[in-house]
Amino acid sequence: MSEKELLFVDTETYSNKAFFGARTESGREFRYWVRYAGENTDNIREIINSKQFIFVTFNGIYFDLPVIGAMYAGKDPEYIKRVANQIIQHEVKPWVVTKEFELAYKKVQQVGHIDLMRVVTAPAVGLKMYGARMHAPNIMENPFHHEATIKDEDEPAVERYCVEGDLDLTQRLFQDLIKPIELRVTMSHEYGIDMRCKTDAQMAEAVFVKRLQLTKKYTTRVPESVRYSPPDYLKFKNPVLQAILEQAKEAEYFLNDTGHIELPAFLHNRIVEVGKCKYKMGIGGLHSAHDKKICYIAEDGWIIDDIDATSYYPTIILLGSLVPKNLGAEFLQEYRIIYNRRLEAKRLKDQSSMDVLRIALNGTYGKLTDKFSPLYSPDLGLYIVLTGQFTLLQVAELLEEVGCEILSANTDGMMIRYRVEDKEKVAQVLSDYTKNVGYVFEQTQYRCVAMKDVNNYFAVKMDRTLKTKGLYAKQDLRKNPSGMISALAVGEWLAHGTPVAKTIMEGKLKDFLFARNVKKLGCMYGDEWIGNTVRWYKTTNPSPRSFTYRGGGAKIARTDNGAALMSFDPAGAHPSDLDYEAYTREAIRIIQDVGAAKFLTADEALLLPQPKRRKKKSNGTSP
Repeated sequence: MSEKELLFVDTETYSNKAFFGARTESGREFRYWVRYAGENTDNIREIINSKQFIFVTFNGIYFDLPVIGAMYAGKDPEYIKRVANQIIQHEVKPWVVTKEFELAYKKVQQVGHIDLMRVVTAPAVGLKMYGARMHAPNIMENPFHHEATIKDEDEPAVERYCVEGDLDLTQRLFQDLIKPIELRVTMSHEYGIDMRCKTDAQMAEAVFVKRLQLTKKYTTRVPESVRYSPPDYLKFKNPVLQAILEQAKEAEYFLNDTGHIELPAFLHNRIVEVGKCKYKMGIGGLHSAHDKKICYIAEDGWIIDDIDATSYYPTIILLGSLVPKNLGAEFLQEYRIIYNRRLEAKRLKDQSSMDVLRIALNGTYGKLTDKFSPLYSPDLGLYIVLTGQFTLLQVAELLEEVGCEILSANTDGMMIRYRVEDKEKVAQVLSDYTKNVGYVFEQTQYRCVAMKDVNNYFAVKMDRTLKTKGLYAKQDLRKNPSGMISALAVGEWLAHGTPVAKTIMEGKLKDFLFARNVKKLGCMYGDEWIGNTVRWYKTTNPSPRSFTYRGGGAKIARTDNGAALMSFDPAGAHPSDLDYEAYTREAIRIIQDVGAAKFLTADEALLLPQPKRRKKKSNGTSP
């Protein structure tokens, strides 16, 4: 990645002491305490001035770098703590809180830096929760309150927490994010901009700022309202859909103080019924509402197809010749060049180039609705999302005319079912639409689809590989661990007929784990405080300890019959009290949720949840 050495960095601040911890990939460590003004200042300056390192942090831009700047300036620990509190407690921006030691802070900023909080695309959570999502063997909580007075004998515990705890998680997160990090390095080289600490949308913006030489500052004005003018090709035979299109044209879309469009009244909780199908429209995209608790199998002459519009939003931008109001026609020219380059990279199977160009294309949409961006154009953002929904509805209408059943629809595609004899008709509809309008579609056939709803389903491909979404998707940085072994077992059952109990008995320990964040004072496990991030598994222990909120005593959701497991050996044996039956029952419940209970064996069906009895209303008389 670079000739410079990666240095994973973390800082801890307390009322009377501050600590700088760092570790290289090869394991060389730096542990420096600041107990008084100037202590270890020379050592910290040597690291920074050597120019041999690239810092890797978690939230370094908004916390660690300003703190290190104060250390570089030789400030005392009380001053350093005030800097930290200004940032964390009062949300003062780094460039404000560092004014008194601006030169030192600029020295720190000159060090190459990768802030993993900017790289991860999942909704922001704390480092320890990301650790739980990665199934890190150890999740350590700070052994002392951040306002505590640290005694000399406390220092080893702080060092262990910082270096062996948080730095280990930072290094693990870096390895998990290696592909998006390498992508940022590649884009930095291609466009001559340091993108290592930029989000996807920020990278897209930076590409156009650079390419179009946008040097002047733009004053962005948030309009009171915008309107929608649909493309000429959008016309419906169905009177319900045509009426909604007319409403969309006539409506006025008001913006709030954040610069985003408020959902208009005619779309609020609007369910559009077209034949047997129901769709929910909105500013966030199209979602079908008729596809709940249902399972389809491609047998007896049926085909199940997943149809995706390729580069959907970028295509809408190009077909509509959309240009952000602060930019000129050069934007569209540059956008088309990037679009065509990505198509060529896809043809050549050049994955690295495809990823770079995808960021530049797709990230643009996010910046169209960001009032602080030179690309800000809420009218274009509205045009894209509404045109996207109406286009899918038009394609659905055309497919229904040749005998297709729309099983599900969501944002940029739909799942359909049709008879084998109608295959050529379906292909012709899609081909004609591509020729006449311009969208390109990709198709994937499935053997089986089992849906809880449009956002949560299993789909078995023709080669018996799985596509899973939402609750049933593979564990990654975007979701908390939730006993994934049950969903994995259902996937194997659907794809290969493997009994769910067999998959569960043979599962890896990490897939049995649950984790969640407990806000404020954290979690008590019995009478033991275990922190703000808790991890557990289902136990057969008839009298397990309770998970409760510290200071309040209320029970923490979903922890019934749980046993805490803050540290574990990923290659180790299962705990002797692991409740396999609880996970098997959950798998059977999932099968019921996705409409596939009719395929269970008689023995498996015995594990189905019993229907809840509705309480009879009291008539006010005594029995």
